[in-house]
Amino acid sequence: MKSTTYKYTSKGTHKSFRLKEADIFVFTFLYYKRHLTTRQITQLYSAFEGRDFSEDSVFTKLNRFSKYGAILTKKIDKRDNSITRRTTFSLKDRMVDYLQELGRIPAGSSKRRYSSSISLHTLCSREILVRTLLEVSKKTNTNKILCELDIRSYHQKQKKTEIEDAGLLLIPDEHISYKDKNIYIEMDMCKETNATLVEKAPKQKNVHFFVLGYLLFLV
Repeated sequence: MKSTTYKYTSKGTHKSFRLKEADIFVFTFLYYKRHLTTRQITQLYSAFEGRDFSEDSVFTKLNRFSKYGAILTKKIDKRDNSITRRTTFSLKDRMVDYLQELGRIPAGSSKRRYSSSISLHTLCSREILVRTLLEVSKKTNTNKILCELDIRSYHQKQKKTEIEDAGLLLIPDEHISYKDKNIYIEMDMCKETNATLVEKAPKQKNVHFFVLGYLLFLV
């Protein structure tokens, strides 16, 4: 993919930023997934660029975007009885507008207000999704497929009647589609047996269903 840069100017601070394709890819992903941790965003940059990024350098960039650019909102959560802090980022309205101007998300896309609380279940399912994209990048040695994947949630892609007709016994936490192939990701927080989850998984052709039964520690 050719290298393209985009000039983005904050209306409030009048500061200008030169954004790369990797930034726009991350912001588009963030629009559909609402909240991501610093580590998850770092993995997305690594997947798109095909090289390792450090969390420190990515956090510095994200922090600058949140302070001066009207691009991101930063939220820091402190774990109970621990010194560990987890930083998550979400898009500000102005960046949603900008992504629409670039044609990366549909015109009139919702600026839905996100919940201030993020469940561990959601963070874990996002982690598996991000790691899957990282592995795709490593296997293919290109970001071309990443740009063609549809990572919207199952509810965003299907109408209610279509979901009912599909006959899934569970609605996947994450859904990746590419051409005629689908990957469904279900995160189980060790509350059901593997046999139960496998029984619920669809058996259709061109469907891959990943059932994760691990509790990930995310920072």
